[in-house]
Amino acid sequence: MQVRWNFKLLPNQTQLCTLEDWLVTLRKHRNYALRERTTGFESNNKDSDSLIIYTYGSYCDLESRIEFGSCCPLTCPVLKHGVIPQNFELATKNTKVKDKETKEVLDIVSKWDSASGIQMKVTTELRKSRDNFSIVNSAVLQTNVARLDTAFSNFYKLGRGYPNFIRRLDSFEYKPGHVLLRHIRKNYATAYLPGIGDVKFHAEP
Repeated sequence: MQVRWNFKLLPNQTQLCTLEDWLVTLRKHRNYALRERTTGFESNNKDSDSLIIYTYGSYCDLESRIEFGSCCPLTCPVLKHGVIPQNFELATKNTKVKDKETKEVLDIVSKWDSASGIQMKVTTELRKSRDNFSIVNSAVLQTNVARLDTAFSNFYKLGRGYPNFIRRLDSFEYKPGHVLLRHIRKNYATAYLPGIGDVKFHAEP
């Protein structure tokens, strides 16, 4: 059984401004990532008779047999999720091919990364080039993409509603173990939030 506790944060004015800036950036970040996936979804799920113009397609190098996306040498379908970064190097990942018995690495194959994998790498690049992204904790940004990925998994696998664009974001998540309890008093406690600092909180009645 899982138990969930709700606590009300009591940030100071500086921390409150930082939190508000984070929420604005995270909302834009999520909506941009959603629009990118929606474009790919709508393009790749049209009727077969409809005319579709694609920017890139998945392909396989016939000489090296290196696979980019899901394809075989005889067919070249378009990548399912449709997320194509401007920096093409961010679109692929290296996968080790191991022997089933000895577990020895036989080869390293370059494959097209997942939508969340690509968007997380793009997010890392955004933190280097944009001030509004650099002030947000990196783990919070990565979790923002992961939450969107969960919403898409629920849509594809469980038949839940398609993820919606949001006008206002009122929460974000840290990865487990990142938030630390500093001080515990009778009426309140203090927690360290990476990127925010020590914030007081108390249990909601």
